[in-house]
Amino acid sequence: LVARVYESKAEFRSALQHEKEGYTIYKNQLGEHHEKTKESSEYLKYLTQQAVALQRTMNEIYKNGSNANIMPLKVT
Repeated sequence: LVARVYESKAEFRSALQHEKEGYTIYKNQLGEHHEKTKESSEYLKYLTQQAVALQRTMNEIYKNGSNANIMPLKVT
């Protein structure tokens, strides 16, 4: 839940940190094959993709200024 709040604010580094903590807890307590562990793993992948997309967008803005071709981020 905390990770989703950070995601909504586009604070992907914090979101990833909190979700990694959650994933570790799920994995240690429930096992690698539990549904919650798998969901957390998928969410980590999604957050990573969003963080990369944001960084690429920022790089494009810095490189090309206001003429950058900016793709919107997906917000869940």
